[in-house]
Parts: sequence; C-alpha cells; structure tokens
Amino acid sequence: MTNGTNRRTFLGTVATVTVLAGCLGDINEGNEEDRSDDDATEATPDDSDDAETVDEVEEADTGDGEETRESDEETEGPDPEQTGGEFVDLVRSRLEEEGIETQSVERRADVLEVVYYATGMTSEAVTSEIDVFAGVYARAIEEGLTTDRLEAFVLDPDDETLLDSFVIETEWAEAVSNDEISQEEYVERIVGTFESDSTAE
Repeated sequence: MTNGTNRRTFLGTVATVTVLAGCLGDINEGNEEDRSDDDATEATPDDSDDAETVDEVEEADTGDGEETRESDEETEGPDPEQTGGEFVDLVRSRLEEEGIETQSVERRADVLEVVYYATGMTSEAVTSEIDVFAGVYARAIEEGLTTDRLEAFVLDPDDETLLDSFVIETEWAEAVSNDEISQEEYVERIVGTFESDSTAE
C-alpha cells in the first residue's frame, strides 16, 4: 500500500475540459479537408473516367465474372485481425510522441488496453493525459481501428503501483469525429469514467 501523496485526484469540471486542445484540434479539421476533396472531385467529372467505366462493364459482360468478384473483394474494409497489430504500434507511437511513456499497448479481443506511466501527480497532468488519449484514439478509430473501447491504466513511474484508470468508448470517438457531439462533451464523458485506485492511499 502506498502513502497518500501517491494518489492522484482529478477535479474535472466543464471549465477544465473546455481548455483542452492538443490532439483534439486536428479531428474536425481533417474531416473538413476530406469533405472539401470529395466536393471538388464531384464538381469536376472526367469524361475519360466514363469511357473507362463503359469499357470495364463491357469487359465484365464478356468475361466469366472473376474480375467482378475481385473488384468486390478489393472494396471491402480492412480485416481487423490483419490491421490490429499495425494500429497498436501506431497508437503507441503517437502517445509517445505526445510525451506518454507506455508500459504496454495491447489489443484484447475488442478492447485496446494501454498501461502507461503518469506524467505528473497533479490534476493538470491528468487533464493533459486525457486530452492526448482522446485525440489519439479518435484519430485511430477514424482511420479504421475496430475496437469497442480503450481502457487506460496509469502507473506511478517510481514504484509502478496502479494510480488510476479511465475509459474511452468508441461510440464517443465516432460521434466527435462526425460532429455529433462537441469536443468538450467528448472529453467530459471520458472524465466521467476516471477512477483513482482505492488502494493508493
């Protein structure tokens, strides 16, 4: 059992979470750029593309259907089992770029589990860490990570005792990326899951 100075507390309030920026600032900007690119593409049709499409249809009609099946397979989304390891490495790399030292990042079934070392013992440190995780996870989900939630467990860097934990549900990350909820509400939901370890007293 550790002494009281090793227990982190988080006085999360609306006033606190509204100042969060960091990784979250890039989420909606990326969505707007994607939508702009799509609009530009739709506004400038290419006749050559139409010609190619006609040729492809004729070729498909004269063939045995193999090319059509191959095309369908290519349009399917990524296999979670194949891309899981890539996303684990990507999340670990992005967290470390933001100053988060991880002990482990693992995918356990439909849960992305991250164990990391606290950057500090203050409420401000907790706020900063949640900000980083919120942005990194939302970005990974937007890019194709298929997990139900992220579970983060925070260790004391001195003795590796468990300090606290929090959860990010994928539906929240998707909602903020789709502008269905604000960034502030997204972070507030994460803050609502924050728990200090009861033995760290």
